[in-house]
Amino acid sequence: MKNLFLILLFALFSYGVSAQTKDTTSNKNFNPKSENTGRVEIKISDLNKTITDYIATNYKDYKIEKAMRIEGAEKNNYKYKVTISNGEGRKAITFNNTFEFIKEYIPKNSPKQK
Repeated sequence: MKNLFLILLFALFSYGVSAQTKDTTSNKNFNPKSENTGRVEIKISDLNKTITDYIATNYKDYKIEKAMRIEGAEKNNYKYKVTISNGEGRKAITFNNTFEFIKEYIPKNSPKQK
């Protein structure tokens, strides 16, 4: 009887310990659209020449402020975001992974342009 009691006590203790084990395989707080996920600031001097030539040709009065590489969901699927300014306002321009122009827009935190 004493052995049965010890076995049951051990079994209950083991069950309680295993039930408290933290699940590290899933991250419920992961947000793929978060500010830091897949965004890497790159040096302006490291921008591809196709991008800098496009900006020099189409935005002559603008200066490049910063550049970012934004990772996509699939491997080798990324974009480049370049922020430019001309003293009156800022614009953001995006390019795909083959350095083709995608779109231009005014960043949310940018003052309104004249």
